[in-house]
Amino acid sequence: MIDPELATQAIRLALAHGASDAECTISEGEEFTASVRMRSLETLKDAGSRGAGLRVLIGKQVGSSYTSDLSAEGMRKLVESALEIAVISTEDPHAGLPDESELGSLSADLRLYSDDINSIDTTYRIAQALEAEEAALSADSRITNSEGASFRPGRNPREPVRRRQRSRAAEFPRLHAPELQLPGGPSAGGRS
Repeated sequence: MIDPELATQAIRLALAHGASDAECTISEGEEFTASVRMRSLETLKDAGSRGAGLRVLIGKQVGSSYTSDLSAEGMRKLVESALEIAVISTEDPHAGLPDESELGSLSADLRLYSDDINSIDTTYRIAQALEAEEAALSADSRITNSEGASFRPGRNPREPVRRRQRSRAAEFPRLHAPELQLPGGPSAGGRS
């Protein structure tokens, strides 16, 4: 499991280098796909993924970036990239993060997903895709071709982390961003 502290660190770095608001979402997931076509296995994919997405605001200018490199250097580049994009972006009068009061919450598990699906073995998953396609092909003798069928259990938990901070730059709409110099990276000049 990815440590949510990575997202908090990225947000702190963005705020320290000129962002007035920032949010970071980290995710870790597993992807499995068994695709069949014309009663044969066509593709089989079993992979894992990890990543972080960052959205920063400098006043009303927005920049976003994504990385699958969760090392310290990868996260530094994520922040640097999002800030560089924000600096050159056109102001959006509607840009901003939602207030905490605007975010919904659930008081109970809706039981929309069961971890039991992870215990289903590959052979059975392929068989289920083949059975689904066979049901379609057997429904009518005039059906002679198929786009296929697949078995795709989804598991991709996300950890959203949001932090809000009003910076001095956010109080003055004409002041966009201070001179930005991140360790080991090029500077992004501010505009006024």
